[in-house]
Amino acid sequence: MDVFYLRVVRKRLLYSDIVRVVDEIVGRGSKRVLVQAPDGLKWVIPYIVEKLKKSVNVVVSSDPCYGACFVAYDEARLYEADLILHIGHSPLRDVDYGDSVVFVEVLEDPSLAKHFDEVGKVLRAFNRVGVVTNVHHVHLLEELSKLLRRSGKEPIVGGDGVRAWHRGQVIGCDYSSAKEVEADVEAFLFVGGGTFHPLGLSLAITKPVFALDPYSGRAYGLEPLKKKVLMQRFQQIERAKRCRRFGVLAGARIGQHRPALIQRVCDYLEKHAKSFEVLVVDQVVPERLYPFKAEAFVDTACPRVAVDDAAIFKKPMLLPKELLVAMGDKSWEDLVEEGLLSQTFGYDLHIL
Repeated sequence: MDVFYLRVVRKRLLYSDIVRVVDEIVGRGSKRVLVQAPDGLKWVIPYIVEKLKKSVNVVVSSDPCYGACFVAYDEARLYEADLILHIGHSPLRDVDYGDSVVFVEVLEDPSLAKHFDEVGKVLRAFNRVGVVTNVHHVHLLEELSKLLRRSGKEPIVGGDGVRAWHRGQVIGCDYSSAKEVEADVEAFLFVGGGTFHPLGLSLAITKPVFALDPYSGRAYGLEPLKKKVLMQRFQQIERAKRCRRFGVLAGARIGQHRPALIQRVCDYLEKHAKSFEVLVVDQVVPERLYPFKAEAFVDTACPRVAVDDAAIFKKPMLLPKELLVAMGDKSWEDLVEEGLLSQTFGYDLHIL
């Protein structure tokens, strides 16, 4: 497995990066390459394919690609591609992808300096600030630290994640880079677009979390959204307390396959005299679950399904650690203090 990068400057890919990545792929001697990317970066694919197809047979996956756990092995096998070009994510440290996968990170360079007055306003009460970001901006952490120092703050870049590839990087299922430095900071600043990553961060740690969206220039705190999500999680747990039949969701994707945890969940349900069935899923979506008689589900695949998408399911969708609250073995207050996503990718075995 190799990791390359493409840089986006003023919303355009650098041609030299395209040439470099394509030359690396062609040099491998592959006969057919399958290319995939998340929806927000599918616009990158034609630039790569246009140059790549001059030397190699290329097929493109149009399916969703939500993270480094969505590697298109099945499609590659079906269409006899001997290499998968996965654009837009960094690999997971704890996953063995084999030699047939190449990751291409997309690095973006929005201006940070012109928005820093907004950052100063939200961080006014804090001096020691933890700094984290997503894969698209990890190369900007040094610049961000310099800007914080100029504004009188002491920046502390997040550590090495258990799953995340880069120092200071957070991903939807791993905030351990922030946890590593949490005791040394008063608050955290996340830089990146959207609320997905900073919300997850706020649910993993106890310190205040703020975010800078470098595209809109907005700097904001996550506490209001965190409170809203916690209320939703509380309601899910309360509904699950009345349930007697559970579906244990087992991920079929690489990086979401956790047989030891699944067994722990099943043993725990059996201990509490609950009936259950293990349901193997490649994507956790309502239509895959409607036919089954379960009254509630425990998701061992992706923790963000329960946190972000619970409203689209008619039945309660719990994280494994929330199951302890539903069964009366942990208090809601202790869970909130501990953090819903505080363990490594939400699923450390010791929680059950």
